[in-house]
Amino acid sequence: MRITNEVPTTWKDLQDKVCKYLNQCGYHAESPKTIELVRGKTEVDVYATTDDELLRQFICECKFLQM
Repeated sequence: MRITNEVPTTWKDLQDKVCKYLNQCGYHAESPKTIELVRGKTEVDVYATTDDELLRQFICECKFLQM
């Protein structure tokens, strides 16, 4: 199943597109996002939250591989 015909051109473009699509689906997504963990802070590619699902928050680590 294809969601879009847009093809990312860089790793940053991929992150931005993932963030955009999640926001269009009703999530609150940010890219990039610095989060606090037990061992300190780290930056993740896309961080999304919602109040409407069982899973309230999730992280997307985007990998852009050129063939």
